[in-house]
Amino acid sequence: MTMALDVSIAKFFNSVSKSNMKGPCEAFYDPAAVFDDPMVHLEGRDRLISYYSRLYDNVIDIHFDVTSEICVGDETYARWTMRLKHKRLKSGKEMSVDGVSYVRSRNGKAVYHRDYFDLGSMLYENIPGFGSLVKLVRGFAAGNH
Repeated sequence: MTMALDVSIAKFFNSVSKSNMKGPCEAFYDPAAVFDDPMVHLEGRDRLISYYSRLYDNVIDIHFDVTSEICVGDETYARWTMRLKHKRLKSGKEMSVDGVSYVRSRNGKAVYHRDYFDLGSMLYENIPGFGSLVKLVRGFAAGNH
């Protein structure tokens, strides 16, 4: 694999933590980086660092199993499973979320990062009391009721 990024997606994902946020983000992202996921659209590395810091406030443990990472020119794609324990989700029990990241780079840094994952299975289904309703609605939509 030819690396368009100075730091692989797998290494970046697993080096970020509440106590180790700024350094890995500065090594991975261009100062003008744009980030998109199912929850937000952010412009600028500093805004992204602030966003990640808030997200990690309630993280008990997190690990990414990156099963493939492919680089084509200045584009890198990674398929991953996030294993997460979060104080406010699923009563702090571990949950797994599958996803894909697309990163476009310039001069070894990410200038655009887009994460694709099922926000419903990660968030809505794991909020106490709300998760049952989401699962019921999914069942109706799938014709299971």
